Amino acid sequence: MGYTHYFSYRPEAPGFANAFAHLQMDALAIAQTARRITPLARVGRIDYDHVTNSHSFSDDICVEGVISLNGVGPDGCTRDGFSCETLWMALDPMSFHQEQTEYDAYMREEFESAGRVQRDFCKTRRRPYDAVVTAILIRAKLLVPDFSVASDGNWAEWSPGRGVYEAAFGEPARCPFEAARV
Repeated sequence: MGYTHYFSYRPEAPGFANAFAHLQMDALAIAQTARRITPLARVGRIDYDHVTNSHSFSDDICVEGVISLNGVGPDGCTRDGFSCETLWMALDPMSFHQEQTEYDAYMREEFESAGRVQRDFCKTRRRPYDAVVTAILIRAKLLVPDFSVASDGNWAEWSPGRGVYEAAFGEPARCPFEAARV
């Protein structure tokens, strides 16, 4: 498996749209701070082109109601040792599952059966970009209504992300876990 963070949120919760817009701005601040204080924690958005079977990279991690990022090596490329799975959050997650594929039908069914809650995870395997992912999850818990966080790691293991968070916002990071997980 690998070191993974789990999160869920209710896109239709009152105040979610405003909180998500704020979270997008803060995610950019976190990414910039991480790059400044921890150069190996560089992140970017990776897009996959199914037609050409190729990947493209962009520094813009927040576009059109989406936060999407993965680890990037010092040379600007994703490669083993720096990237793993993409952290992906969306203002309207179901808008990305409108095709008539089996996977999209499954995602819509999961969303409905979970009470219209978006459940997701991001496996980082403790790679350098984990500091950015955990800092964003800490901020999301603070800003986003009904945001829930769990992790294979404990609060002590989130120390790099806490450092990035505190450098970005000048305030102590608060543990996003339930008391039992601290």
